[in-house]
Amino acid sequence: MFVKAPEQALDALLASQAAGLPIDEQERQVFGFDYCQLGSELMRLWHLPEVYSHIIGHHLHPESTDPNYRNETYLIYLAQQVFAESEQFHKAFNDLQRIHPQFAQVPVNLKDLVNQEIAAHLDEVFLMLCPLAFAADSASQGSVLP
Repeated sequence: MFVKAPEQALDALLASQAAGLPIDEQERQVFGFDYCQLGSELMRLWHLPEVYSHIIGHHLHPESTDPNYRNETYLIYLAQQVFAESEQFHKAFNDLQRIHPQFAQVPVNLKDLVNQEIAAHLDEVFLMLCPLAFAADSASQGSVLP
């Protein structure tokens, strides 16, 4: 959305933040669809397995997905919630643990564990994804690449 319609996408983002509304609701008002629907359609057009389309299309509202894909969708929902505000994450996490017993085995400090893993591997992943940009940045800061 930001690539094809950056002004409208930014307007939707800012309006959602100002109104305290979820971004997907604001995107539907601006575009007539949201990023979940867009991602789901891309998965379908790329002929990826149906499970991907369902997960992407419903990851913000996993309770509404096909029961055959519900566990996978809840897992992606939880992963997305890790990056939400702490209060929102803990509410979503507690709800999942209460509703779905399999999530009771997930460590309570999941958010901290994920953040530690990201910090530990950020340079390695960035180098893998953007080797030239990382090399240029490291050279400008006097760093030596691994």
